[in-house]
Parts: sequence; structure tokens; C-alpha cells
Amino acid sequence: MAAYISVISLRKIIPFLITFTLVAAIIFFTSASFNGLYQTAIELMGSGENVLIIYGANAKTPQTSVIPLPLYDKVRSVEGVKNVSPEVVAAALVGDDAIIVRGVDPESFQKICNIKIVRGSFELSNSWSAVIGRNLARLLKVDVGDLITLRSAFTYSFLEVKILGVFESGSSLDDELILPIYAVQWLRGLPRDAISLLRVEIDGEKLSKEDLLLSLRGEKKVEEKQPIEQPSIIRLLTIPEAREHVGEYVARSPEESMKVFLEKNVRINEAVVWGIVILVISGCILLIYLAISLVFTSHSRELAILSSLGASKKKLMSSLTALIIAFSILSVTLGLVLGGALSIVFSENSLLLLGSYTVKPSLSFDLIIAIAIAVTVISAVSAWLGLSKLLDEWLREV
Repeated sequence: MAAYISVISLRKIIPFLITFTLVAAIIFFTSASFNGLYQTAIELMGSGENVLIIYGANAKTPQTSVIPLPLYDKVRSVEGVKNVSPEVVAAALVGDDAIIVRGVDPESFQKICNIKIVRGSFELSNSWSAVIGRNLARLLKVDVGDLITLRSAFTYSFLEVKILGVFESGSSLDDELILPIYAVQWLRGLPRDAISLLRVEIDGEKLSKEDLLLSLRGEKKVEEKQPIEQPSIIRLLTIPEAREHVGEYVARSPEESMKVFLEKNVRINEAVVWGIVILVISGCILLIYLAISLVFTSHSRELAILSSLGASKKKLMSSLTALIIAFSILSVTLGLVLGGALSIVFSENSLLLLGSYTVKPSLSFDLIIAIAIAVTVISAVSAWLGLSKLLDEWLREV
């Protein structure tokens, strides 16, 4: 076997290694990008154990929902509910850049969401105050103390705000601008008694999602807590004679709320992501076959000599196919490193975006193994078929 392998010229094999590494890098880069797009989309509402998003049942997404603010008092009075964060989501323009603006009560919001202040402070005591996610600050090239003008994508409203803090959360919030809840109501064109959603943290041992929904519908009586003082911002929004809102609500985990939207309205799920990966690999099959065929063709003289010296076709094919598999594994490893590094560079420089959200490349262990096995098998089959064809042609000539 060593004698067969020794006829392979390293100088002639280098172009194959480079080509194969680039093919593997393209596959891993594309797979990481598409999988990252999907993961970014399902994490747009954040995450968290025992965290639920309550929004209108008829809304396509929690962000586009409109529900009554008085629901906040009803939810927080339920035994088993630990924290409730009322939020309003709006789209706005900063110059030519479209961004997502989230209105919150800072006290309630920080109890549920893990926010770390990088610079400045999480101060939202005035209508013009704002804190900005780290990624968005980098995209807009702004920092603490800067003024930015927001133009609502829903109405003709304008609002100038001052950046008082830059934060990071390790989530999609890093791509958003956070304002007081009433400021975003103004941008969204909502009345004081309407919000987009409620982010609810529950005690899973005391309360289930189903029981919470049944209690909101009045179909099941659950134990109520002692009245808790409202946060200062919410007290400002409280209307003594609030309008009666009749509607259906859903309570889903943050990830589930976006998965439902993607599956129903965009027709995208994990199976589609795997399908895209398979499609990318399929598109590279011909390139892999041609690269391997070129290696054998460039060594046709050496292979002919070995065959004339008595080397059997089966031994030649087995030895050289094993060599191609070894080179394939090396190239796949290099391609994984190169493709992963390239996708990270694209993400860090805001070249991979989902709207205004930075896409974080994502490759699960299962996906890496599946790609590596698929490429290696394709290489082995291509080597076997290509070498068999070449030897058959040479034997016919002889």
C-alpha cells in the first residue's frame, strides 16, 4: 500500500487540498450562516427558563401585537407569577437605518432580562432618555452622550433621545434601543392603555402556562397574591377609567412564539435549514468529483506503470481511495476552521444581518458531524468511481 501511495506527487496534490478546503469552508460558512439566521429569528424575543410571552392571539408575532395595559395588573396578581414586564415594540428609522425600539419599565424589565451595563447607566427617567445595545451602538456609531433622532415607521412621529448607557445581554436585545414605555407608545401610535406584550416570569412549581391562560380568560380561579405596589412608570400610565378590552391571548415561551410565526407565516423550520445544508452539499458534489478526477488524471503515467508491474486494480483503488479519504478529513477540518472564522468575521462586522439584528453563526455538533460524514463519503465514492473509470480507460488502450 505504501508503494502505491508513494507515487502521488505532493506538488500535484496541493491544488486538490486547497480546492477541497475551500469547498469545505463554503459548505460550513453557508451552513453556519443559514443556521444562525434561523437561531437568531427564534431568539428575537429572548429566552429564559420559566419565562412566558403573553400577546394577542390574532397577532402574527408578539412584536406586532396590541393588548390592553390593564392586563398587567391581572397577570401580576396571580399566585405563581414572579415578575411581569410590560413592553411596547416599534420600528423606527435613524437616518437610513431601520432599527427596533423597545419601550419598557426599567425596574420590571431588569428583573427578568439579564442586562449588563458596559458604559453609562440604565437610566430611563425621562422621555428623551435611552439605553442602547452594544451591537446597535457599533452599527450606528454612537456612544454615551450622543443624540439621535428617531422617525417612527408607523406614524409621522419624531423623537430625539440621548444615549445614557450602552449595555450587553448576549441576546437579540444587543441590537435594540431601549426607551421608556410611554415614549415608544408615542412612536407606535398606541394609546396610554395599550402595549405590545407582557414578558412574564413564573414559578413553574406553582403555576403552569395553561393555568395562567385559563385564569386570564376567567375559566379557572387561581389564588391571588397580596397587592404589590406598581413601578413608577406604570403608575404614570394608569388610567382610572380604562377602556374594556375583549380579546384572546396566548402565552408561549420566547422561542416558541417565534417558531410558531416562522412555521405558519414564513414556512421555515429546522427541517428547512437541514434541507438548505443538503442542497449546498449537493451543489458541491460535481466540484468534488472533478477535483479528485483531476488528481488521478495528473498521475495517469504513474498509475499505468504500477498497473504494468502487476498491481491489481482492486489494490490500487483501495489504497488511493483511502489516501483521498485521509486528505478529505484534513481538508474538512481546515474548512471548518476557515468557514467558522469567516462567518464570525462577517458577524462581528455587521455583514450578516437579519433586519437590524446581528446574526450569530451557529453550527451544532450534529450538523458538523453530518457535514463531515457527507463530504467524506462523497469524496470516497468520487475517488472510487473516478479511479475505476481511469483504469478501465487505460486497460482498453492497452
